[in-house]
Amino acid sequence: MNKAIATLEEHCIVCGGGETGRHIISELLRSNYTVVLIEQDVKITDQCRMAGGLYCLTGDATDDKCLVAAGIERAAGIIISLPSDKDTLYVTIAARMLNKQIRIISSMVDPKLEPKLKKAGADRVVSPNFIGALRMASEMIRPTVVEFLDTMLRSKQGNLRIHHLVVTANSPMADKRISESGLKDRYSLLVIGYKKPAEEIEFNPNPSEILSPGTTLIVMGEIPDLDRVKRDI
Repeated sequence: MNKAIATLEEHCIVCGGGETGRHIISELLRSNYTVVLIEQDVKITDQCRMAGGLYCLTGDATDDKCLVAAGIERAAGIIISLPSDKDTLYVTIAARMLNKQIRIISSMVDPKLEPKLKKAGADRVVSPNFIGALRMASEMIRPTVVEFLDTMLRSKQGNLRIHHLVVTANSPMADKRISESGLKDRYSLLVIGYKKPAEEIEFNPNPSEILSPGTTLIVMGEIPDLDRVKRDI
């Protein structure tokens, strides 16, 4: 297994294979990400291996050697979903030291820890309790919207996702109008928003909007179509 992991590049590391970690892994795999799980509990790693589709390391994520074995220097991102805020903080610091470019998503239990995690190198900090509370309120306020999003994410038949695309200077879409980009006609994608550097996100953009280099598009479509446009853009 370690030899196979040593060949990986641009993969995603997940620290913690508990209930939250397993949902994270499931969504990453459905979105065609290569995933390496680091988990201390042998029973959990064995269960994940049986499920298939990912690489597993039985070990302690707070051990730098374990992060290196997971390919931290070559990984595109790491999601830290550990039960202890103290361990999460340590792994965040270690991950940033081992890879200056990696995208780090850290979970937290205590909201007071958020500034420390960001200072330690986390790109985003997520509170499962806060997200869960918003979800419960949304179930009361806007149940049909929640049903739509659940269907999009959980349907076994559908692979509909919302994703972002960055228009580079070398992209065939650069300096073209949205209507000329081929996103709808060629890739069957719906553009629901865009963001230009140093500006706020704009929703429901005009089809005549020019896609200047550096523009980030928010699009919705099937996973295979999203994969195609990411290769082409």
